[in-house]
Amino acid sequence: MMFYLFACSLLGEEVSFEKTKEISTTKEEPKECIFSDNYFQDMEIKETNIATVFKVQWNSEGKSGVLIDNPEGGEPWYFSSVEKEGYRESTLIGFPQLRHYEFHIQTEIDENLYCSSTYEINTGLISSKLPEITLEKSTIEDGERLFYLTVLNTAESRFAVIISSLGEYVWGYEVPYESVFEGQDWLLQGKILSKIQFSLDGKSVLFNSNGNSYDEIGTLYRVSLDGELEEKIDVLGLHLGFTEVADKNYVGLLYEASEWNENLILTDRLVAFDVEGVNEVVYDSLDSFSLEDPAFQPSNTGVVDWIHINYVSYDKEDDSFLMSIVRLNSVIKITKDDGLIWMLSGNPEFQSSFTAEESLLELVNEPHSITYLGAKQYLIFNRSYPTDPESCSEVVKVQLDEENQSADLLCRVIVITIFPTRDTISIFVK
Repeated sequence: MMFYLFACSLLGEEVSFEKTKEISTTKEEPKECIFSDNYFQDMEIKETNIATVFKVQWNSEGKSGVLIDNPEGGEPWYFSSVEKEGYRESTLIGFPQLRHYEFHIQTEIDENLYCSSTYEINTGLISSKLPEITLEKSTIEDGERLFYLTVLNTAESRFAVIISSLGEYVWGYEVPYESVFEGQDWLLQGKILSKIQFSLDGKSVLFNSNGNSYDEIGTLYRVSLDGELEEKIDVLGLHLGFTEVADKNYVGLLYEASEWNENLILTDRLVAFDVEGVNEVVYDSLDSFSLEDPAFQPSNTGVVDWIHINYVSYDKEDDSFLMSIVRLNSVIKITKDDGLIWMLSGNPEFQSSFTAEESLLELVNEPHSITYLGAKQYLIFNRSYPTDPESCSEVVKVQLDEENQSADLLCRVIVITIFPTRDTISIFVK
């Protein structure tokens, strides 16, 4: 499996493990350490369900954490601790498989830095089913320690993984197929994992399997960083897109069945759901696009996956949702109360809300994701690239001026992975 990393494209969600106080690798100015085990009691190293993740527990006063020696000789890695009931705990995460590391606990008391004896951990094998990674190219600078979330689907199994900028697995959770498939049927029938992201609190990984039609179940998984399955939510018709909008409250894209000219049409709905199930419809594609409009009428017959909304992200600044529509070469912004706010479309027959110096098809062409970056800048992943037929995908960064209805291209990066977004690099291995 080839793996490419490009710093400006934001292909994966960059994971610093600084999202919570519980898991942090912030650098601190070194002090002279006074080695004494008298300041640390009840030390214990605990393995987790992930072979590369460990929990270290102890009792001590002061500001405490774990300092791990860098075997490459660079800066050590510091993991702060969180105070639990009766002890302190650090979660050690971000290390490749089958490696040896040494660490000590340190605490600062009255401006003095005290360190424990040296302890050891040995990371295990996440899974023998994970394909080998070959890092072909990277623009990440030497010494940078970045991590990327992705889902990985093979004919043998499915995984949610975290990959380092050195092209090494540092975390992985397997979701076996529910059935065994012959040949390549797994790609069409195997309910592939399709999107992955961190939970809002930064302590869990969220990902989903894909329901392939309105009458098939898709599943949202919520897994803690130490490998505990926290939630498994089955939703009828859930397909490619979901996101978390509040703690353990989600929205997701569902297929809905409609009839048109004696054809079964799969339309799209955005619904809110939680562990109890679906609780409301946020948006229906039929509210904005009519099957009676010739511009939106399907050309084929039978069971038709209509406009195919395939991705949703949430903009908390104005409580809006961004979605990509592959069949229309468009991305849209909607709100629950007002419906469609704007549409950026590469198809000239559709009324785009924006104009650009480039062809709009250069900005939006078979989009599979859109994410808001702030300051009215958006990251769009396009599955094809109009001026280079040999490439299979691209990431574009776009500035949108809603007042003047203009769109400006800020950055374009051609990539070769399938379905990359800011939240995920979905990789298929044949």
